[in-house]
Amino acid sequence: MQRAWFAAFAVICLLFQNSATPVLGQDAFPGLFEVEQKPALQGLAPKEATVEAALRPTDKPGVVQFELTLTIPEGANSYSQSKDFAKPTVIKLSNIKGWTALDDKFAPKPKPKKQFDELFNKEVEKLVGTTVFSRRYLAPQGTDIRSARFSGTIDFLLCDAGSCTPQSEKFVAEFTAEKKSESESNVSELFAPPGEVIDAPTVQIPSVTSNEVAVDGPFKYGYEITPQRKKLGAMEGDPVRLGVQLTPADFKVGDEVTLSLQMKLLDDWHTYGLKKAETQIELPTVIKLKEVSGLKELTEFKSTPAPEPKTTEFGTSNVHADHVTFSKTFRVTNPSEVGIQGTISYQICKTSCLPPNPILFSLGTLQLPADIANARPILESAMTSTSEAESQSEGDSSEQVASSESESPLPVDDLFASETEGEIESLGLAIPLAFLGGLLLNVMPCVLPVLAIKILSLVQQAGESRLRVLSLNLSYTAGVLLVFLILAVVSTAIGWGGQFQNENYVIVMTLVVFAMGLSLLGVFELPVPGLVPSANEHSEGLVGAFNTGIIATLLATPCTGPFMGVVIAFASKQPTAVNFLIFATMGLGMASPYVLAGFFPRIVNWLPKPGMWMVRFKQFSGFVLMGTVIWLMATSLGPSYHIPVLILLLGVALLLWMVGLAPASGKAIWGKPLLTAVLVAGPVIAAGFYGMPSSEMLAEQNQEQGENNRSDVPVGIDEMPWETFSEERMVELRQQGVPMLIDFTADWCNVCKQNELWALNRTETVEFVRKHGVVPMVADFTREDPEIRKWLERFGVVSVPLTVIFPADVNEKAVAIPGPYTMDGIISRLEKAVTSSDENVNSEKVSMKSDDSAL
Repeated sequence: MQRAWFAAFAVICLLFQNSATPVLGQDAFPGLFEVEQKPALQGLAPKEATVEAALRPTDKPGVVQFELTLTIPEGANSYSQSKDFAKPTVIKLSNIKGWTALDDKFAPKPKPKKQFDELFNKEVEKLVGTTVFSRRYLAPQGTDIRSARFSGTIDFLLCDAGSCTPQSEKFVAEFTAEKKSESESNVSELFAPPGEVIDAPTVQIPSVTSNEVAVDGPFKYGYEITPQRKKLGAMEGDPVRLGVQLTPADFKVGDEVTLSLQMKLLDDWHTYGLKKAETQIELPTVIKLKEVSGLKELTEFKSTPAPEPKTTEFGTSNVHADHVTFSKTFRVTNPSEVGIQGTISYQICKTSCLPPNPILFSLGTLQLPADIANARPILESAMTSTSEAESQSEGDSSEQVASSESESPLPVDDLFASETEGEIESLGLAIPLAFLGGLLLNVMPCVLPVLAIKILSLVQQAGESRLRVLSLNLSYTAGVLLVFLILAVVSTAIGWGGQFQNENYVIVMTLVVFAMGLSLLGVFELPVPGLVPSANEHSEGLVGAFNTGIIATLLATPCTGPFMGVVIAFASKQPTAVNFLIFATMGLGMASPYVLAGFFPRIVNWLPKPGMWMVRFKQFSGFVLMGTVIWLMATSLGPSYHIPVLILLLGVALLLWMVGLAPASGKAIWGKPLLTAVLVAGPVIAAGFYGMPSSEMLAEQNQEQGENNRSDVPVGIDEMPWETFSEERMVELRQQGVPMLIDFTADWCNVCKQNELWALNRTETVEFVRKHGVVPMVADFTREDPEIRKWLERFGVVSVPLTVIFPADVNEKAVAIPGPYTMDGIISRLEKAVTSSDENVNSEKVSMKSDDSAL
């Protein structure tokens, strides 16, 4: 039984790993590097479907109707949005912040008909010919609906009599009062991909209408995106930031301009150069220009810095790690027509490789809205200097290239410079603060349910031998230290408490806490005394103490005590040995009261003597653990998980109860009792697992959550007017000199909720924010978000909680506040930010008056 308990803990530890990490050993399969992308079912559906989208006026003021027209070619079909089908049609909208959906779902017209499908051998709702999906949206207050512009994707199956191909098409919907004429051509026909090229996968151009070409906007000559790829039926971001720039942007006839494709690779991923090494099996990066207007090509593409040779058991490859800029020089021939369309296809690897990912890009007069649907400003200039470009570029050295350094549209160091309160810069300060932070974890609300069990164990130790007391408390300490050392390994990747972003981890923790609660309530007893705490068994074994240390520490991670945020941030930047030292010190701080009680057993005598009150207190603690189960489900699991997890808990409770009956009747649990329990409870447990939501369902719920975020809900006079965080919005407000308050939070973060309840969502704070024009934004880190993680790291921390205050004066640094704070504390910081900007404005007015008097 002890081995089984340790095995369960090993499973919990494995769940810390990022679910997006590729499977090890894929490098050994050459088929992984094939360019051809195989469909889900064999064969190819005939021709291609077309997608068009528009926003049309309604008879109600401020309300538009979104219409998406899906046309299936003759002889083919698709399927409805019904969730009963394995691969339903899914429509996802972006760029709709502030818009409120007035209809429950996208309504198809005509309605799909139920027919028997031979491919899937069942009755399904089929789409044939042309189907129009519509849904009404209410504009945010003060928005001119004529400027409305939605973008998004539609995922569907395109099938014929014998095969199916999954399709994903991007679209952009703009406001129009008239129907489109049939003569409008499709851009995908104008810019069709050329013939097959060895080393480059076939790229599908998103369906956009011809009047969507030649966009003018903030991203016309430069933008940054996180490339997306399909995984398990849903789109997810690559660990790559891709910037596309044409510099300089103020060109005239005869000027030389440079097209730069800047790749920043995250988390130790790497990509490959433009040319293969002789023994390289991975695919090189392929850049193809499909259309160039107003420019004359002067050079071929080169890479800066040059790739480095990397030798593995499979051969030598030309590798780019961390970052690379691919650039090409042109001469301007017609400034009014300058535009570029193209694709970049890259392969990225870490411990294993992902298939090549072809990404469309466009600039200038040829820019397509679909390419910049999820774009943001480039916040970093080209990643190498002019001298590096001249000395480390990959390409033909005989060509004379006019090298120019890309200029960042925004001075990041100036605009987003910040000071982190309490930031640590020395190990001598980090160690004592780590110990103190760990000690204070004992009074955090996260760990209190399990702490009650430990207090009871201390009471039970009264009268025990000194050696017994010391061994029990050191065993508890060993459990605490084990988890802290594991956290030292994973915290850099997922941050403190980041494991609560993983539903699998939360479900396992819910089951463990639930089982402990049942045991404390006396529902079951395991035949090994002291393995887990119980209502009737008073002795605590070494394994039980060790397990209690593990569970207490795991439950403590959603809480961040004072000093811990800056301590963990400091540790993440240190060598491995120092990182382990800091986390071990934090663990010792948390376990120190029990280590002290182990060396000085007389401390235990201060506690009440054992008695019947202990049984009642244990049973009460069982109810507290049941409350913890509710908290875990409410904060870390979406609504679609609740019913399946409750069914799973019911099955586990039934199983443990039946297993516990055997020892109570003097029988061994092995054999017939255990088999009977599994046969009875097994179907209930299986039903719980079967009801878990699919990835498609979760993607749809995330979309609906985005449509109904906090910024869409009307707020009262005493409610904070939160906006949803976005990098683009933050940059816009910072450039305009608007003061901001950004709350980086998560549903599973107790300190975050404490800050919101006692400091942010209070009448005084809200009134101050409204009075002084401060824009409050909420960055929800409940689920992993690369954009939010990037800014957390920029502000000097690795996880939530974090609150950042930007003053209106762009010359003033932002203030980053990790950890808890009070209402008075946050208002005083806001006052400083507002007062600082007001003083600068007043000084400018005084300066202007003195200049006038001088004149």
